[in-house]
Amino acid sequence: MGQTSGILDFSRFPAKALGWLLLNNLGSPPGQPALRWVRQNAPFSTWMRVDPAVLAEISDALVRKMAEEEKTIFRLAGRVFNLNATRELGEILFEVLKIAGAPKRTRTGQFATDEETLAALIDRHEIVRHVLDWRQCRKLKSTYVDVLPKMISPRTGRVHTTYQQLDTATGRLSSRNPNLQNIPIRSQLAQEIRKAFVPRNEDYLLLSADYSQIEMRVIAALAPELHMIQTFRFGADVHRATAARVFGVAPEQVTPEMRTRAKMVNYGIAYGMTSFGPAQPLGISKQEATDIVNHYFAQFPGIRRCTTNWSSICTGPRKKKW
Repeated sequence: MGQTSGILDFSRFPAKALGWLLLNNLGSPPGQPALRWVRQNAPFSTWMRVDPAVLAEISDALVRKMAEEEKTIFRLAGRVFNLNATRELGEILFEVLKIAGAPKRTRTGQFATDEETLAALIDRHEIVRHVLDWRQCRKLKSTYVDVLPKMISPRTGRVHTTYQQLDTATGRLSSRNPNLQNIPIRSQLAQEIRKAFVPRNEDYLLLSADYSQIEMRVIAALAPELHMIQTFRFGADVHRATAARVFGVAPEQVTPEMRTRAKMVNYGIAYGMTSFGPAQPLGISKQEATDIVNHYFAQFPGIRRCTTNWSSICTGPRKKKW
């Protein structure tokens, strides 16, 4: 919406006026009547208030966590080395510890130590998990915890993001400087970062709204999968219900980790994930991932039939068009 000092506070728009604006005038030049009306009738406000004290506490926690991980890594390696040096890390992993028989190499001939490569080797040696955890802490600290306080406006006490309308293939808005749509959440430390985002004052609340498992509702109806359909009809948590069936426990006994794994499989299956697909994002072995997917299909045979039929349709012979 042009270069402004902030982002529109959409909560103050009348619903009909906001809908008309979004459908007809996003991307209009600043001189258009619609945007003149907006500036006259809807005050500009910053997008999000951030509490720097919370981020400072998280930064200290990350420093301590990284120190603990370093100590463990050096103990497992049998020596102290520069964790930031990929060459040294590669030599430790593949020459000293020999965690892979034929390790991948980069174009320059060095051992590959990127996240994808290491995640595939996580069940080979316990040092790999600690290296990945150390890197995650470093990324959280350098990308979010240490950067966000510097982006807080001294005038408003809030961070101002910029939304791009044409940057994504799906047509969604993207956010940058800072990217407020990609604040991490998977780990406990990552979740703590979100606590730094607070309402502007005690008279306001933060509201989060999203579609309710829309992909799962579609696939449950197309399968059809009775157990999943009943879960939606009763308004239950589909990921918790899935975890209960897959892991053979009562819904109230499902742990956050179980639910996370079930959620990964639920959405992964819908988008064609392989049997060992959950291994890397969940940080588990390929065998464990395969077991989870197999248990999933045993509990939801309709989903298996549905995805198998889709696969055969997509990969089957097609008539040539001349």
